[in-house]
Amino acid sequence: MTKLPISIALLLLSLNTGRANAVELERAEMAQIAVKKMANETVECAAYFDIVSLALLNSNEPDTAEEYVKARKLAVDRAESLSQGIVGTNYNVTIRDMTNRIVIANLTKRIDKTLSNLLISDISILGDQYGKLCKEVLNNPGARAKYWMERVGTSE
Repeated sequence: MTKLPISIALLLLSLNTGRANAVELERAEMAQIAVKKMANETVECAAYFDIVSLALLNSNEPDTAEEYVKARKLAVDRAESLSQGIVGTNYNVTIRDMTNRIVIANLTKRIDKTLSNLLISDISILGDQYGKLCKEVLNNPGARAKYWMERVGTSE
């Protein structure tokens, strides 16, 4: 068995330590990206809950609307805790994008951009995409965190 000189052994050890630190740094960066994506998704859900609550109010379902108002508040608080300032940065843009999708999907009904005449039946375009997802975002954030960590780990 050949013995390595101490200097080479130390060099190899330092290279391995450097790799370990790089891996840890990479994991930390991946975790930050995953948290940011999860925060963004949670903002989208807050906007979805806001629009659903408005549609429910316009459909004379105030009790159910109140549940969505509470869900919106929880989503806003959670998004802010994940990424400070993300709600202020992304919320209004997300509401505008969702509003435009609803207006376009309901051209024959002439939904106005303030959504003052929006009914619950008019938001199916959003419900298909966000209904199930946003329930999971609120009820099982651990599963969403795992999803984003896996997604970031494989795509980046």
